[in-house]
Amino acid sequence: MNALVALKSGFHQLERIGGVSKISQVVCELKSEAVSRLEIMAYSNGEKLVTILDDQVGPDNDLVLVQESAGSVIAFVLNDQYGNAIGHKTVERYAALEGIALRTGCMCSPGACHRLLGLSSEDVQAQFESGHVCGDDKDIVRDMRTGAVRVSFGLASTMDDVDKLVDFLGEHFLSDENKATANAGVQVEEICVKRIVVYPVKGLGGMDVEQWKIGPNGLSQDRRFSVIELGVKRAISLKKNPRMAFVEAEIDPAGTSLTLKISDAVAAELGFAAGEESISVPLEENSAQENREIRVCGRMEQVRGNFCRQFGNRC
Repeated sequence: MNALVALKSGFHQLERIGGVSKISQVVCELKSEAVSRLEIMAYSNGEKLVTILDDQVGPDNDLVLVQESAGSVIAFVLNDQYGNAIGHKTVERYAALEGIALRTGCMCSPGACHRLLGLSSEDVQAQFESGHVCGDDKDIVRDMRTGAVRVSFGLASTMDDVDKLVDFLGEHFLSDENKATANAGVQVEEICVKRIVVYPVKGLGGMDVEQWKIGPNGLSQDRRFSVIELGVKRAISLKKNPRMAFVEAEIDPAGTSLTLKISDAVAAELGFAAGEESISVPLEENSAQENREIRVCGRMEQVRGNFCRQFGNRC
């Protein structure tokens, strides 16, 4: 009912700014400018950073960009200086730090997404068998992308938004320390792992480890658990509850004990008493097995009372 009442005001607002045609004109100008600037972003060795995707097929069965299609939306992927894929989740995390709202993944259209990414039915099946499901954090599986990045423009968008997008990509992916320093075609001779972080509970902070077991689906115990909202049995996401990042989760390699700890600064802010900011919970013996529903045993009321209020949900 409230929406119906607001319709008259909405139509008046549209008329005041020049109507839908005016919005379309502004949006098309912003999109055209963004596409032109994204397409010329490149590393010092000439490798392009951005590949723009569009659901149009050229004469040679190549996907090509048609400015009039896709409305206000630009879908693209990023590559490193050697032409290797940069995952869409990596882009999303950097963007979140800069306050930029992006949509990533297959955007609820897996068929079109797979076609644009050049994935065959066999490729999609192989990714599924490797543990990838829609909405997870696996953006590169078997050296293949699982999704893309999408930006869109609307009534409130301005050229400043285009500037911020281009500046963001340049700063995080084309900055001096990230630019290629060798000619195209140079292969990486050695890879050095500087840090290993395991996230036992999806959405919570992780733990740094010196070494860790790797299984068929990645790091052992990684994202084994989720925080579930009571009543709807739905996982509480970090995207909608960013304060989850202040809760750290640790698990032993065998998966027999889970420890939750709130950062000291946040614990003080919430008024936790000494000893309440950390809790260790023993897990069932079968918790290390794959594909089983896991129940955390003992002291659940304390876990709920101290930690779930951090998320703003009943969990």
